[in-house]
Amino acid sequence: MPRKIAWVIVLIVLTVIASAYFLRPPIPNGQAHSGAFPLKSSSPGWRTYKNTAFGYEVHYPDTLSVEPLDRYSYSTPITELEQIDMTSHAPNNKSYVGIIDWVARGYAGLSAEEKQRLAQYQEYLRLDLKTFAEKERLYSLQEPNPNVRNRQVGELQETTFASSTAYTFTLSGENVRAVGSAPPKGGVYRYIFFENPNGDKFTVWYMEDDPVSQQIVDSFRFTDTATSTNAGGDPVSTRF
Repeated sequence: MPRKIAWVIVLIVLTVIASAYFLRPPIPNGQAHSGAFPLKSSSPGWRTYKNTAFGYEVHYPDTLSVEPLDRYSYSTPITELEQIDMTSHAPNNKSYVGIIDWVARGYAGLSAEEKQRLAQYQEYLRLDLKTFAEKERLYSLQEPNPNVRNRQVGELQETTFASSTAYTFTLSGENVRAVGSAPPKGGVYRYIFFENPNGDKFTVWYMEDDPVSQQIVDSFRFTDTATSTNAGGDPVSTRF
């Protein structure tokens, strides 16, 4: 009898431990990999993502997570990534925002071919903003991708974003040039190209017909906390 009681106690303890594990609150992917995630309350149910390396912040709902746009960037703190996306892996999610700071940074040990590509990419980023945005628009229009169907790219238009002149176009169909956690397919994506006070180029793109995505984009603002520029580090673009 004592042995049976002991086994019953063991089973109860194991059941409690298992329940505590499987019923624990889910951790957003962005938080899980970042370690120290800079969050603060901006409004009920919303958080603030602050990028200290490139000097900006943006608010997003706690139903979404912040993740590296490049799946190979998980070793970099989430606050220092030059490419992020805000998305959810929940079924039927329609909210998505991606943000890129265009960097052209080299590192020691580059081959001659890599150095040439880096120089070409640095020259590309020195284009004026309108020319740069138009080249990106044409790239979206001409990009060879057998998986893209019903691609439609809108004309380039001038607008204002983050208190400065910006350029924008729409991209519809199933073509989205994001990697990592795939954003929702279909619908209309709007791309916005703009610069920070230092002249570094940024792109924000989002689901245009989703009010939550629009709210996230509207909350974007530059801060004075930038610790990185396009002057050093990595990567080298494979576009050249």
